[in-house]
This record gives sequence, C-alpha cells and structure tokens, in this order.
Amino acid sequence: PGHGFEKEYVALTNCARDNKPPSEECLKSLREGVVLKDGHIAKATRAEVIDFDGRFARLRIVVTEGKFRMVRRMLRGVGYCCMQLLRVRTCGIGDAV
Repeated sequence: PGHGFEKEYVALTNCARDNKPPSEECLKSLREGVVLKDGHIAKATRAEVIDFDGRFARLRIVVTEGKFRMVRRMLRGVGYCCMQLLRVRTCGIGDAV
C-alpha cells in the first residue's frame, strides 16, 4: 500500500556505542521528521522503544508513506543502524508486536 495507510514496523538497532536505548529526543526527531539525503522529510506517526537488553533495542515505528528503505534511512538519520526490520501491520491487517 502506498501513501496514507499505516505501516507498522519493528526495527532492531545496535546500541553498543553507548549501551543506552534511543533517547526520547531521538524518538521525537523520528516523529517530527528526519531529512533524508534525497531531501525528503520522513515522519513516523509513532516511534517508541519496546525492548532493550543493554546492547540492542527494538523500536516500534509507524509510518504512512512507503518510500524506498525509508525506515532504515530514518534510523540512520538519527544515528542508529537498523540491523533487522519487520513489517508487522499494514492498513490494520496483521498482528502488532
């Protein structure tokens, strides 16, 4: 599905550089918009940490656009590497984690 429909992802990120989960400031940046290298501003309608084990964090990110590798590029834009990305819901279809 294209623009306008919610797509929910669970992203696994590496937090080894500081052993802390992404800060509220980082999550706020994802929600307010990250400027990607192509100049597009990508926003998450929801971004939250759902699990942290001291080295890796799992984030729930909901977007309404579907640009190429957008969630991975958003995370890179706020300083995190996306190691794994799973789409868990599209347009209300699917089980949210």
